[in-house]
Amino acid sequence: MKLAKRYTGRTEVVAFHNAYHGSTQGALSVVGNEILKNAFRPLIPDIRFLEFNNSGTWKKFLKKLPVL
Repeated sequence: MKLAKRYTGRTEVVAFHNAYHGSTQGALSVVGNEILKNAFRPLIPDIRFLEFNNSGTWKKFLKKLPVL
């Protein structure tokens, strides 16, 4: 995440609801499960969550995304 943020200059990160990425503070920021995250706040800001197998949420997100 650090490398992607530094390279693109963007702060927003996209993750999926109910996905597990590990237990570090950065990884917990992109976990979609609020119960797991509550004990470790504050976490990394600007995380946007999408739903698996829901092209509507992807399309809506991609419309707002600027071209690189």
